[in-house]
Amino acid sequence: MLPAGDDAPSDPAGGKPSNDIETIVLISIDTIRADRMSCSGYQHRTTPSIDELAASSLFIQESFSTIPLTLPAHSSMMTGQVPPTHGVHDNLGMRLPDEALTLAEILQRNGYATYGIVSTVVLDSKFALDQGFDVYDDSFVDEAENSAVAQRLDDDTTDNAISWLSANSDKKKFMFLHYYDPHGPYVPPAPFSEQFRDPYDAEIAFTDHCIGKVLDRLKSLELYEDALIIITGDHGEMLGEHDEATHSFCVYQSAIRVPMMFKLPGQAHPVKVTEPCSIIDVTPTTLAVAGIAIPEGMQGTNPLELMQADAFEAGSSTGDGRSGACATYAEW
Repeated sequence: MLPAGDDAPSDPAGGKPSNDIETIVLISIDTIRADRMSCSGYQHRTTPSIDELAASSLFIQESFSTIPLTLPAHSSMMTGQVPPTHGVHDNLGMRLPDEALTLAEILQRNGYATYGIVSTVVLDSKFALDQGFDVYDDSFVDEAENSAVAQRLDDDTTDNAISWLSANSDKKKFMFLHYYDPHGPYVPPAPFSEQFRDPYDAEIAFTDHCIGKVLDRLKSLELYEDALIIITGDHGEMLGEHDEATHSFCVYQSAIRVPMMFKLPGQAHPVKVTEPCSIIDVTPTTLAVAGIAIPEGMQGTNPLELMQADAFEAGSSTGDGRSGACATYAEW
């Protein structure tokens, strides 16, 4: 997919040829509205750390969840399938089938050490999203006084993730981080609670600060440049629009539009994709960039397939009937 050889042109996103990527990091932000992120044009600077990553990423401008519920959405993200296919339609009362093939399982079979850390009881291992992880850190659930509403704060998630990353820096690895703080109730910590009038914005800023710590550690370990780093969300938040206070029922854009970006190994320039994409594209795209065959049955697609040479000319054809204007270089 990505050309190799000294004389071959670089791939359209400006990254290195994919052959054996040593570090893959998938960050999922729970309950994140794409339009509340400053990298998406929001008026308040809620996401400075993510903005920096976006400035050297394949940036999907229109990305959508499959469902505004955490467990089935993450099941889609990890399997490349929509809920009617993987069978998870709701939180708590369902579990991902054992026969489902997850991104972690595929990477594990291809020699990756796999680590997952989650921040809500909804993703507890009893719901089987832990398939393929050597370590799946959901220990906070057992430690919580009320496991039915248990959550882990983002700074604790970050500390645990950084500890694992530092201890496994020399390994071929896949790390999945799930952040939950933007989910209600919105109780942001200082100083973010003072910096933002809207507590939801403050929660996003707190999560961004935590993500920045992870990115900084990748840099200090000299892993950042050659890593594949994905940031996305499981669903959005209605914030009172259409009479829904949070999420779960409505499928308006506020509830299902999420951020998505892929920082490819060696990528230095941003590329914007305006073609609609979905969280089911995360797994096949990750596998494609890592040079791993995409199994049959995955319903997601790989946005990098849009990055044909003629796709950078407005109005040209990509050969599959889609507009060639779907991806263009852009300065931020």
